[in-house]
Amino acid sequence: MLNTFAYTCGFSTCAAQAGARTTNIDLSGKYLDWGRRNFALNRLDAAAHLFLRGDVLDWLARLARKRRAFDVVLLDPPTFSRSKQSGTFQAERDYPKLVRAALAVLRPGGLLFASTNAHGWNRKGSWTKSGTPPWQAAGRSASSTTPLNPPTFPSPATNPPT
Repeated sequence: MLNTFAYTCGFSTCAAQAGARTTNIDLSGKYLDWGRRNFALNRLDAAAHLFLRGDVLDWLARLARKRRAFDVVLLDPPTFSRSKQSGTFQAERDYPKLVRAALAVLRPGGLLFASTNAHGWNRKGSWTKSGTPPWQAAGRSASSTTPLNPPTFPSPATNPPT
């Protein structure tokens, strides 16, 4: 499992407890260290998992060049971030690019979990601005592209749940 924007590696800790081998990417070494501590607190051997510090888009390109493939890829980026390698990331603008990069390392039949907390993002408008949705351009199918918003975080009127 590849956990991008891993933060404190909560997804990975749960996956590792279920037996998955995880690769975690985050721009912050401090948060990756916190993730390693979370593994230790849950009696998991952090040395059996990868913790990669750096820009997610840069790492996705490197992993694709090395022909690494994952059964599960998690995308849960911040709404906004800045790195020396890729400059400014804005979910509203850059999510299609992120999905394309993630699909390059997702095994056929794998699961891409794509999430965002960018409340004002118009998902449908973002895909159509870039032409074909990234999964279609990659020759993949999507089983669900419906936002799943908890009742405390209703969808904006421009992007109502279906």
